[in-house]
Amino acid sequence: MSIGAILIGIAMMVLVVPFVINPLLNNKQKVGSQVADDEMESPGDRHTALLLALRDLEFDHQIGKVTKEDYTGLRATLLVQAATELEAQEKQDAELDDRLEQAIRLRREKQSVLQVCSHCGLSLESSDRFCRACGTPVEMTCPKCEGKLQPNDLFCNSCGAALPVIKTTASAEGA
Repeated sequence: MSIGAILIGIAMMVLVVPFVINPLLNNKQKVGSQVADDEMESPGDRHTALLLALRDLEFDHQIGKVTKEDYTGLRATLLVQAATELEAQEKQDAELDDRLEQAIRLRREKQSVLQVCSHCGLSLESSDRFCRACGTPVEMTCPKCEGKLQPNDLFCNSCGAALPVIKTTASAEGA
């Protein structure tokens, strides 16, 4: 054997080894990134992934790739994990529903502040400027600070909050 053949063999080995090792190194990096992705997924996404893994296991068992002993153990494990993720998803959904219901309840409470006529005690709506029963002018108050307002005020004199504009029939006819 000549020196030239040995050098050509070494050069080919130096060029081929990185190509052979590269897929092995990339698989380790992908597995590491998949674990990080699994930690960031929602319970619904993990539940779906577990159901897909269960389906794949079933298929592998049917075509004979997985033995019956391995199949029963893996299936039981996947079912438990899927049930756990489903419970976590339902708990998360229930918490979101509770927060949404609480926000809706607070919004409705703010909107349903009841006013009563100072003269006759009849309940008034927020758009009423006069009592329907006795005709007494309604005292308007700021929704933020409860300060007294004049009928044409656009801002509260006490706190400076912008007030909702209520169109009256006279201004609606002119517009």
